[in-house]
This record gives sequence, C-alpha cells and structure tokens, in this order.
Amino acid sequence: FRFSHISDPQREEEYRQRFAALLNYATLGFYWAGYEPERGKPRYEYTDQVVDWCHQNRITVKGHPLAWDHPASSPNWLPDDSAGASSSHFDEIERLSTGRVRDIIARFKGRIDIWDVVNEPTDLTRFSNPMNTWARQLGGVPFTALHLKVARAANPGATLLVNDYRTDPPYFDILNGLRAGGKLPFDALGLQSHMHGGGWPLQRVWEVCDNYSYFGGPIHFTETTIVSGARLPSPIREG
Repeated sequence: FRFSHISDPQREEEYRQRFAALLNYATLGFYWAGYEPERGKPRYEYTDQVVDWCHQNRITVKGHPLAWDHPASSPNWLPDDSAGASSSHFDEIERLSTGRVRDIIARFKGRIDIWDVVNEPTDLTRFSNPMNTWARQLGGVPFTALHLKVARAANPGATLLVNDYRTDPPYFDILNGLRAGGKLPFDALGLQSHMHGGGWPLQRVWEVCDNYSYFGGPIHFTETTIVSGARLPSPIREG
C-alpha cells in the first residue's frame, strides 16, 4: 500500500528492497471510493506499476476488496435515494458494482488472479451510505453470491475469496448459504485475525481452522494485526 507514496526517494527505494527481500506475496488495494474517485476513471495506471514491479520480483499479487459496504468502498458519486430507496436507484448501484468487478478482474486476468471479491458481508448494519443501503436490502448471502458469480464469469481460473473479520456463526452461515447444488462459488475463505486485545492462543487458531475446514478448501489468514503496545483507550472495532 505504500508503493510510490514515500516522499523521500531513498526511503522509497529502501522500502522496496526490504519488501522484496522479506515477502513473496502482496495485497493491492481496490477500495472503490479511492480507486475511482471520478466516475469512469479508475486508477489503473498506478496498479499497473505495482503489479509490474511485483512480477519482476517474483511476488504473487492479490486484489482487495472489490465489493464492500464500508465508506471507503462507496464513492460519493453513487446514486443516493436513501429517502425513497427506489428500485431504479438500487438497480443502478447493482449495475455499477457488478460492472466494476467484471471490468477489474477481466483487465488484470493473468496478472492478478487472487481476489477478495466480497469483504465482510456478515455486518451490513455498521454504515450508512448508498452501497450499504443497497447491500442491506439484498442481504448478506445474495450480495455475496451476486459478485462471486460476476467475478467467476470474468476469470474462470481465478482464486476467489470471501473475507470477514468474524469467525463466529454469522460468517459460517453466510458461507454455507452460498451453496448452489452442493457446490460453493468461492475457492478459498478469508479469515481476519485482528488481535487488538492480545495474541490469539494457539488453541483458538486450531479451533477456528478446524471449524472452517468444514468447507473443504484453503483457508487464508488475510489480515493480521498484533499491537506493539497498550490498546488505545477507545475500542477499535475489529475489521
């Protein structure tokens, strides 16, 4: 996320050298509000630079996230009819959201083939914005299934993930609810482990992995936070 954002050229070069020396995997941000601040003008050029550098250094690239109801993923140019909540309003947001997923995955096919397609579908009540209003009226399972279907059509060979900060029944239920004819539409499931209150005991790691092994696919620990000091006075919501 810091690539080309360090003002000191020497520190930028040191950052790149250390990243390449330490890591073989990089996550690139596709948060809609910042990635396409002006409608119809996504910032593909910057991503192209980062992807090229990663490939030159044999670093596997993943994209995150494509569909999320957070304010960071709800551009201010999305149609907003929160008072009327008309069907045409929702139809337009659906067209824009699914179109974005389709365009991005197809454009980077062969260069980015791992995607957090839907992020945090368990909690569609935290925010208030056009993306959230639409997602909430759809529901967690349909919202997730819709974007996974579009992503699969755009790149049948991609590794598609659903990603969430919850490891309790609501997430399990959404993943299980995605079954269609006994088949799941995702290739791996993403688990966040933001340990703001202290490191997870190994027993918890084991239990979480054992629980989600039910789905029979790979488990990715997608986001991990271990604080280096005392927790801040105001609680930080995981996720």
